[in-house]
Amino acid sequence: MRFSIQYVVILKQSNWVWQQGMGARGVIGDRWSMRILWACAIGSAASLYMVAAERQAQNRQRMLAEELKAMEAESGNGEVV
Repeated sequence: MRFSIQYVVILKQSNWVWQQGMGARGVIGDRWSMRILWACAIGSAASLYMVAAERQAQNRQRMLAEELKAMEAESGNGEVV
């Protein structure tokens, strides 16, 4: 129980320091840092979507190639019509 109370006190202190601005926070302010964070999150989501779409296309091509090989094997003569 004592650990959790200390943890809450530390969280409250860090939140207070964050709200006060922590003195010199660097060149980029809070508003711009949040914009940069959102831009990175949106970029990551877009890249994950593109990777998923590419893998889906590759799986579709592989599946069609396997079906074509199976159809050729069933025909027996190996002729492609």
